[in-house]
Amino acid sequence: MNRKTELKEISVYSRYGKYIFYPLLIILLIFSGIYGYIKHINKKAEKKYNTAIKLFSKNLQHSPSDKKIQKALIMFEEVIKKYPLSQFSVLSMPLAGYICFMKGDYKNSEHYYNMFRKKISKLEYRFLSALALSSCYESENNLNNAIKILKKISEQHPKNPFREFALLNLARLYRMEGKSVQAKKIIKKFLEEYPQSPFFYMAKSYFLSYNK
Repeated sequence: MNRKTELKEISVYSRYGKYIFYPLLIILLIFSGIYGYIKHINKKAEKKYNTAIKLFSKNLQHSPSDKKIQKALIMFEEVIKKYPLSQFSVLSMPLAGYICFMKGDYKNSEHYYNMFRKKISKLEYRFLSALALSSCYESENNLNNAIKILKKISEQHPKNPFREFALLNLARLYRMEGKSVQAKKIIKKFLEEYPQSPFFYMAKSYFLSYNK
């Protein structure tokens, strides 16, 4: 893959990075509202979490280095550490992971996403956090770990709503490693299973390029 093609591909995929992070944020914010009505939650944890989520939501479009975003991160981390038995601690984990990722602190981002995956049982949230975790590994150029996660998502629970993205991203990582046989196999599966995908024709162009 030449440099020009590689840069073009990275640009295309960066445009739909929101398919990982924005849906995760939206779901978490909704999820947070539901948990806000649970009466037996530790009140101190609830108060600090609600303050942090309000601060975070109001400043979401700001730089991750923004003082208010960093203050929200500190508060999420306090909830996680000081109130580990509170369900608000669980809610704080992926939000802390998201902020860490956006500011390039991938190790801490991985830490919080892994904590969240161990605590949560709902499959949709586990898949979303796994996708976010794979992006952390990719950002660190740890493609082997990123591929392992994406393979697991695409092979297990074939009806999960995030399998489409996992397959597409998996093929991309195989291409980055020069593994064209594996990439072609994954793209073929994607084309067969997701003919209505908005990325169908882009994927098809890659598939046809393997036959040239």
